[in-house]
Amino acid sequence: MAEDRNYPRMVLYLIQLFCLVLLLNAVETQNWYSGDLDLDYTEGLPAGTSMDIELNVDKESADGKLKIGGFLKFMNWQSIRNDTTIPSEDIQRDSDFEVKPLSEIQQMLPVLVKIAISITIVLVILSYFQVNYRSILGFVNSSLALYILFTILILAPIGYLGDFDFTSGMANQDNGESTVHQSFDGSPEMKLGENLELNYIFIIDGYDLGLVNTSQLTDVIENEPGEGHRSYFKIEGKTGITYSTFVTEYLWVCALTFVSIPLFMTLRDWTKISKPKSLHD
Repeated sequence: MAEDRNYPRMVLYLIQLFCLVLLLNAVETQNWYSGDLDLDYTEGLPAGTSMDIELNVDKESADGKLKIGGFLKFMNWQSIRNDTTIPSEDIQRDSDFEVKPLSEIQQMLPVLVKIAISITIVLVILSYFQVNYRSILGFVNSSLALYILFTILILAPIGYLGDFDFTSGMANQDNGESTVHQSFDGSPEMKLGENLELNYIFIIDGYDLGLVNTSQLTDVIENEPGEGHRSYFKIEGKTGITYSTFVTEYLWVCALTFVSIPLFMTLRDWTKISKPKSLHD
């Protein structure tokens, strides 16, 4: 006798299909995330200046804008600096780790969602006809759904964000360093509500060699001169990403319909005890 159809599984696959179709529409038409980087020079010669970088990313574009507060102070600071640098102690190593550029991710993400939709349709059909080993395809589909989430949350932001020079105006030249005794302290912050927010609050301080007299250069490099020195600077900053509402919704969809519920159903099937057949004389 053929096994009864697993209707709860079919309903689950139909729910997954519905969610993926909604996701595809959101990916194609809505903003993915907004990024922001705020820097405030709180101590040192450029104190009172600030930088604000805003970024909005969707399927077609990545629009960013830069605002500099206290522009005249910023330009005055640049004009009185020299080009003093010292050899960098950092050893540059070649890395096999490559980050996909955002332009590739913008093209790839809708394709991944369409593939997941196609697999889910196949799962509905296989489940209806009770084809064996369809659970393997279900595992592949759940893995793909999680990879789509990973792409939106991690790969898309990394694809755009390069190495920001938080000490802009003190940029390295010829692989040298123009700051010494630099320290960095920061802490992450996450808010999960209607929109998922990932923030990082940090403080950077150090000494700008571009503001050190040549006669004092060796002493400043070898010994930290103290916060009262002319070259001391301090930057307070915050960088963060605010994801669109559909990303937060898809996060819960993945947690429930692609992970928790399938896992519960699988465990239930494994532990289910078949009823003994009736014996007739």
